Amino acid sequence: DCSGIHRSFGSHVSKVRSVKLDKWDQESIENIDKIGNTKANEYWEYNVPPELSKPEPFDLQSRKPWLHMKYVEKRFTKDYDPNKVVPSSEADRRLDAQNKRLEELKNAAHEIRKQEYKQIILKLLQEDETFRNEVRILLLKDIDLDLLKEQIEELKKQTDSAEEETQETKNEAEESSME
Repeated sequence: DCSGIHRSFGSHVSKVRSVKLDKWDQESIENIDKIGNTKANEYWEYNVPPELSKPEPFDLQSRKPWLHMKYVEKRFTKDYDPNKVVPSSEADRRLDAQNKRLEELKNAAHEIRKQEYKQIILKLLQEDETFRNEVRILLLKDIDLDLLKEQIEELKKQTDSAEEETQETKNEAEESSME
């Protein structure tokens, strides 16, 4: 999985985004649209030595060192200068891994708390009448009471009208059965 390899380089080297799971800001979308894979690879693979062939995507053993040379060392770019290569430190990699793990733990803890809160609220709604009434009151605070009264009056009129029609139909039926 290439995304895992890219993540291992750290966010200072590579920003991995999922098409389905992540939210993309407009600037990132425009950059991807403007640059695309072809232009990006023209930059990153400008000066690949002929004796160094690009590994197959499924060959992760060969792929990781290739991607490291390509993105971390920038070895194949037009501007590559071996004297200017700054090796990424082990501390940077550890820090990135710790930050990533911390973010994952925070997200997991948040999801667990959400589920726990939902369970508590459901239990209170089922078992505690006072709590249930307080929730009703809170929900009603957001309702436009004048509009609600108008809707109730309209429903009453419709109900009264329907009852009158029903009574008229009954009366007509009784009259026709008497004839």
